[in-house]
Amino acid sequence: RDVSALDRYEGLARGLYAKVTQSVLTASGPRRALVYIARSAAPGVARPGYLESVVAAARAAGLPAAYVASLDGSPSPSGAKALGQKPR
Repeated sequence: RDVSALDRYEGLARGLYAKVTQSVLTASGPRRALVYIARSAAPGVARPGYLESVVAAARAAGLPAAYVASLDGSPSPSGAKALGQKPR
């Protein structure tokens, strides 16, 4: 049921994403994760609030500051801009 809802949300039927199973490494060892991969490499615009929730989750998970900065386009600790975005 949850996977069907995710498929609808991610636009799987419209061909926007491909659904694949990917191995990931967790603190308790390797696991399989369901991921959606965009079929197009063309840049797009995230839904309002999406990027903010991803950044908040990355911070809550204690991910490295440079990685979190790369998600939201902030200057990284080394001073380089992430993802080629201009400062806001």
